[in-house]
Amino acid sequence: MLVGQGDARVVLIGGMPLGPRHVWWNFVSSRRERIVQAACDWATQAFGAVPGEGQFIPVPDKRPTLSRPAACIGGLDRTAPHALNQSKA
Repeated sequence: MLVGQGDARVVLIGGMPLGPRHVWWNFVSSRRERIVQAACDWATQAFGAVPGEGQFIPVPDKRPTLSRPAACIGGLDRTAPHALNQSKA
């Protein structure tokens, strides 16, 4: 049972398990390399501005890494195998 002190909207989503997920900061993905790319894209502000938000919150200094080096210049890592799929984690 949910109890609240005011109006609320609650969404309950169910179904088959999605499998393992990587979670770091505000990013969730089934592939670690997408988390690394999302951190890079956020740091370079490739996501664009958040509507209604007046302050940019930088990504934490300690970021996840891959076993191979990834280029993080100008947003999307063009050397990564997922570079053609530009959807974010």
